[in-house]
Amino acid sequence: MLSTENPEPTGEIATDVAPPGPRPIPAVRLWALTLGTSLAAGLLAWGIGEKNLTYFVPPTVKVTAMGATFDMVTRENQAAVDRKNAMLAFGVLGGLLGLALGLAGGLSRGSVASGATAGLVGSAVGVAAGAAGSWALLGIYFHQELNSFEEFSRDLLLPTLIRGGISAIIGSAAGLALGLGAGADRRQILSGVLGGLIGGLIGATLYEIAGAWLFPTADSNRPIPGAWPPRLLAMLLPAALIGACAAFTLLAPGRRGRERPTAAEPTAA
Repeated sequence: MLSTENPEPTGEIATDVAPPGPRPIPAVRLWALTLGTSLAAGLLAWGIGEKNLTYFVPPTVKVTAMGATFDMVTRENQAAVDRKNAMLAFGVLGGLLGLALGLAGGLSRGSVASGATAGLVGSAVGVAAGAAGSWALLGIYFHQELNSFEEFSRDLLLPTLIRGGISAIIGSAAGLALGLGAGADRRQILSGVLGGLIGGLIGATLYEIAGAWLFPTADSNRPIPGAWPPRLLAMLLPAALIGACAAFTLLAPGRRGRERPTAAEPTAA
């Protein structure tokens, strides 16, 4: 007589499957692309800046002295124009660095579309961050310069803080673009933002120290230095450190190489 009951199972299959995690980010490719594109962005920003050093020109006022009338630029007008030209330079750097790291993140995982999308987002955020951040912080710089010129010309701390703040804001936007392009999860993206911020601070500090030592007569502590070598260094150092630190934090231990969990194999009864 045949039994109508279901036969006993001969094995057990695990049904509890952990939720899928983020795809691992290819470390070597990300490092290479991030560092390469960061340096390229810094170099391109310097080149554009060299072509637009005096994009904004200060107005002149008529001054009469000893019976002669001539045109003169006031210190206030010059400071206002210097602030605008510096805002333009930092906005360009922020836009190019955001574009570069967004592309680097997407290309590191073989996705041109993701890289292009993240690059466009990073470029927009970077331009806004660089322009707005520099406009706000440089207001402090030029206020101090106009009110205490002799003491301020020998000051290294405030220019370092101002440049560091601007670079940190730009670095945060670039780190965001890198994380978006790499397809990182929320925690990794926040780590990339923090890494970019730290990289901006370190890069700006190293520049101010190196600039004061290597170019003591080139006004290297000004937002736009007075000669092309320190201007080049002012773009390359923060850009390189932003890219390096953003990539490092994105690939920090505990996140690198994280793989999706798989279902358990059937076990014998």
